[in-house]
Amino acid sequence: METERYKNLSGSLLCRQLIASGLSVRVAASICRKLVSSGLVIASVSGFPQAAIADSTATIQLTGTVPLILDISSNTVLIQVPLNGLDINNAIISSLAIRSNSADGYTVMVKSVNNGLLKLNINNIVYSVPYTFSYNGASAISLSTTEMVVEHQNSKSSDVLACAISTGCYRYLSINVNGSDASTTPTGVYTDTLIFEITDH
Repeated sequence: METERYKNLSGSLLCRQLIASGLSVRVAASICRKLVSSGLVIASVSGFPQAAIADSTATIQLTGTVPLILDISSNTVLIQVPLNGLDINNAIISSLAIRSNSADGYTVMVKSVNNGLLKLNINNIVYSVPYTFSYNGASAISLSTTEMVVEHQNSKSSDVLACAISTGCYRYLSINVNGSDASTTPTGVYTDTLIFEITDH
């Protein structure tokens, strides 16, 4: 009988030989189970990989990655500040659009190229008008060439993901200038550049 040659084989060796003969794992496993149940092999097939025996189920793991969004932009690139000798108090100069979906939060920093001064260079003589800066209604600060933190959202902030929507969220920027600081300066265009940066934690 054909099955006689299987009698002295262990279940695991039998299955491996059946697969080696060209049978699929599924067919080989089915034959092994039948031979074990009929007592035609001397041992169970516990030594054979479980995946080959218990083949009535299959598992697929699905994963998906949401990319990090971290973006900051200004709706205005060039702002004209009226230096006419009058005080400027909390004048809104621009706004920032912020987008972040970082679950750990984010930090916004700002620095001034001219160290918090509006400057004019005439024949290598530099004239300047100081100003203070306010971020989204916070207390006014004097800027410098070193980055300063103006917003910090951590993982425990209730609105840490408030800026994750497609339109982002907005932060308003304003400045203050003492009119007397500009009243004795020569005519011309005084400039400074503010650089904002957003980082995740």
